[in-house]
Amino acid sequence: MKIVTCCLRRCFLLIAALGIALAAPSNSRAADRVRVGVPSRSALWWPLYVAQERKLYQAEGLIVETILVQAGAARAVQILTAGDLDFVAAGTISALTAYAKGSKIAMVAGLIEKSPFQMIGLPEIQSVKDLKGKAIASGALGGPPHYVASVILSSAGLNPKRDVQQYNIAGGNNRILALVQKQVQAAILPPPFSFRALEMGLKLLANPREILTDDQNDGITTTKERIEKYPERVRKFVRAIAAGVKFIAANREESVRILEKYTQDPKPVLEKSYDYLLPTMTERVNEKGVEALAKYLHDAGAINDSSLWKGFL
Repeated sequence: MKIVTCCLRRCFLLIAALGIALAAPSNSRAADRVRVGVPSRSALWWPLYVAQERKLYQAEGLIVETILVQAGAARAVQILTAGDLDFVAAGTISALTAYAKGSKIAMVAGLIEKSPFQMIGLPEIQSVKDLKGKAIASGALGGPPHYVASVILSSAGLNPKRDVQQYNIAGGNNRILALVQKQVQAAILPPPFSFRALEMGLKLLANPREILTDDQNDGITTTKERIEKYPERVRKFVRAIAAGVKFIAANREESVRILEKYTQDPKPVLEKSYDYLLPTMTERVNEKGVEALAKYLHDAGAINDSSLWKGFL
């Protein structure tokens, strides 16, 4: 009996060990690998950084690789549609333009609703009206900075196409440099670049949040094919982003520390960015904001049908 009991005990231990050994590969296979592209190291993608650092992706069974696409949002969307990325965090207006041109993509979550951009100018520029005949660094036609510049200029009674020269200068650092070197007299900047520029002695000329009633600055976009083939993977990713937004709202100091790791900006600048962005940070999509962007693109001649935004959501 002792021999039988001993053998049974060994069998049970062996079965238990095999069970543990077999379970590990099963869990490993269950983890979905995801590649998400971002066009810059900006505070605009804050929930993604938090989801990575706080293991919120991991909690959803995702292994996420964040890839910096330095060529900008439009290029990131192109890589998405080519199949080399699973998701893109990008300006709504860039993704919507790509959709209007035939890309089979859809926005699945928001990030920043109201525009985070600000118009920053040289100290000698007293108001937006003083920019008539001057140069502005605003980005490519159809992009969020160009949209913001057009809204601000129009509200000041200036014609965005005739009264100023708008230059496509990509990246917050490059726009600040263009300002400092006086190649332009104003620039459209998001945080933390806008607050860094103000600390350098440059001047706040306008805040588009005081002008725009509805907006959807940016969000998470993926292909419709991925939504159809991997609906649960999409839901997991969106849940992780939503958890990131919730964490940021409840944990100011830790969230600032995480952003500092990704942007390398000084803490005081990032604290100002936190206070500025938090009120408009949400994973929900403002449909009226997307509709307003579609109208702008239509009026600018970038898209033919202002109602097509409905298929984008």
